[in-house]
Amino acid sequence: MLKVYTSFEGHKPRLSSRFSWPIGVEALSNCLSDVPQFDELEVHFDDHPVPRQWTITMNKIADQKAPYQVITVRYSVIGREPRWYLLVYPVESQLRKRVKELLEIEGIQRIREFLRKEHTETQLRTNLQFRCVFNPIEMSLAYEYEEG
Repeated sequence: MLKVYTSFEGHKPRLSSRFSWPIGVEALSNCLSDVPQFDELEVHFDDHPVPRQWTITMNKIADQKAPYQVITVRYSVIGREPRWYLLVYPVESQLRKRVKELLEIEGIQRIREFLRKEHTETQLRTNLQFRCVFNPIEMSLAYEYEEG
């Protein structure tokens, strides 16, 4: 089973009934059990899905029908030993079933491909991110890759 990071409060963030987590640790563990980083991956549940904009709330994103990340794989070299993270973000409860289907159909496979890909030594000296971004208007996933 993948390791789960819990805040100092000892649990993942509490969500209002309007939102839910699109996928759980058990499903992620089963889907990613054969990736090389499995033993290093740490799952974080985070309720702020807009990168570098912590003041934007899930309510605001949902009201605006803006695209947002639902799962991100992050490789970080800042401050300590390099680490692999899997960040899971909430979705509107009414959209959870569709997002989970999209993740099962294509998203998890794309994550597996990213993790299984051979990363160069140069890439592993910087931060890497691979995001699954949900578009609530198109009801689809898009993928973003970032280095640095």
